[in-house]
Amino acid sequence: MKRSPLLMLFLIVGAFTFLVKLFLNGKTGFAVGLVFVLLGAGITYENIYARRRWKRTTGTITALNFRDERISFAYEVNGVRFSGKSGHDPNYQKVGNQIDIRYDPAKPDISHHVSPTGDLLGWSLIALGFALFALQVLA
Repeated sequence: MKRSPLLMLFLIVGAFTFLVKLFLNGKTGFAVGLVFVLLGAGITYENIYARRRWKRTTGTITALNFRDERISFAYEVNGVRFSGKSGHDPNYQKVGNQIDIRYDPAKPDISHHVSPTGDLLGWSLIALGFALFALQVLA
């Protein structure tokens, strides 16, 4: 995914300013809910984008980092070996396990481990955010 750094900075500053205004006006439920919705939307969008636009291959877990809760993996594209890291929980993985990898066809060194738990996390954060919105409205 190609992202403009200036656009990302603008969005982050705008979102932060909006959140501060919500907190100052006693709308804590809206502010926290918005954070959860945005985080969930980002995770879900990244997984959907990778599934639709990037090529699929199988990777092999090469290392588990329990301190940073990351896994390292290796995969091959057209006979060239690449490696990557993912923020998925290593507690449920073993070195040598096969995992689903999506990579950018234009830049095969850019990859993403698409996990069903990533979808669950994204949608759960969105649902939690909307629940906080509802609680703020009902309060």
